[in-house]
Amino acid sequence: MIIAVDETGNFDENSADRHFFVAAFIQSENGNLERKIEQLTNWENSLPDELRNNKGEVKGSALKEEHFQKFILNVFLEDPEIRSSYVSIIPKETNPDVVKKYLDIEVEQIKYSLEKFKKVGTRKSNLNFLDQYWRWLNKRSIREYLKMMCLKNCLRDTLHNLMVYCIIKDRVDEILNIQYKIDRDFLNDENIYWSDYLRKSIENDSKRKPFPMLDTWGDDHPVKKKYVIEGNEGRKGFDLNSIFRDNLSFLESHEHPEIRIADILAIILNRYWNRGELKREHEVLTNRLTVKDAHIQLKFDDFDFDQQLKEYIEEDKIREAKTAGG
Repeated sequence: MIIAVDETGNFDENSADRHFFVAAFIQSENGNLERKIEQLTNWENSLPDELRNNKGEVKGSALKEEHFQKFILNVFLEDPEIRSSYVSIIPKETNPDVVKKYLDIEVEQIKYSLEKFKKVGTRKSNLNFLDQYWRWLNKRSIREYLKMMCLKNCLRDTLHNLMVYCIIKDRVDEILNIQYKIDRDFLNDENIYWSDYLRKSIENDSKRKPFPMLDTWGDDHPVKKKYVIEGNEGRKGFDLNSIFRDNLSFLESHEHPEIRIADILAIILNRYWNRGELKREHEVLTNRLTVKDAHIQLKFDDFDFDQQLKEYIEEDKIREAKTAGG
């Protein structure tokens, strides 16, 4: 399964519009990917030349309702089916002081880990990475952090939804070959730690919300053999490195048609939520979400900073004590 991700909106903290990260679930096995790319290419080739930019890509802002209708009929609804999910946020409805607390607590947690690893003689290269990593994170603006949180939640949610969808549809083969393709249009040279941030954040979040698997799957089941690993204290967990380190890439959309599919879905959602347009197209997308609640509307609830940091440190010390004693 290829999960293509694109965003719409600039995530400016003063914006009253809804901003999105949208994921398109595109089947990749048994020739399905090639069929879907052919459908997309045929639709793109049917559009007038004036609707393309200098890279040959479709200019989404210039598309009319009739173009989206043909995309829905000839690409989205054609077999093999596409499913989607998305995360949205209205920046102006967030309190920037509270958002900054979320960023600061992440920075303090990394700094705590850095000092702990220094005391136990962790390799210098790893210490240097952590030191550079927290400094990079600490420099993120509110706008950048809103975008990071949306993308993080989008990736975590898509993986969870993918597992549910493939289990229900009996498409285990798609679970065994998961690839994330994310439009790199919003990245710049300074954002070299995006992949690391996403992987580490999702790994921490998955401890609170484990990814679903069937109880009937034995240890020799292909999914368990590929993804389940044994960690500290003999506890088993999901190997996120095999996905978010080895199979997650930020790519150019003009070179990867899967991302262009996600881009069109993002435009439909943007026009529906922010302009009140494309209602029928939005209804089709809603009926083809991966799971019923596949739209996360991100909000930032306030919290006690000192108490949360204290609890984080105490939980870490408990884990360390169990590991040392076991």
